[in-house]
Amino acid sequence: MKILLGLIKATLFLGVGGIAGYKFAKFEDEVGTTKAFSQYLMEAESGVAASQYQVSRYLFHRNQKPQESLKWLKKAAQNGYLRAKIELASHYEEGGLVSKDEVMALKLYQEIAETSIQRLKKIN
Repeated sequence: MKILLGLIKATLFLGVGGIAGYKFAKFEDEVGTTKAFSQYLMEAESGVAASQYQVSRYLFHRNQKPQESLKWLKKAAQNGYLRAKIELASHYEEGGLVSKDEVMALKLYQEIAETSIQRLKKIN
């Protein structure tokens, strides 16, 4: 199981990358922390998956509110945001923020792989 998880995870990180990681910091530099967070929160509450992910990242790394962060991370993942799904799968694989559940991690990694394959087919 661990080998399969590792292979899927490595493939996904090569394919999806960490593009969204710096989005909040750049916007924050332009408009300030409070305004940036307010904007992302407003969009997140209206269902924008990318903003839900950014709110999750902010709450986890800046405000130290892991359970509130997890709520937004799950919403972003449920709304199809791949980076959120990868992060959530990693949490399930490792435990800590959520109870360790390798079966759930594998399920999420497989969903991500299937979505990535479909997106690649559309490009080609």
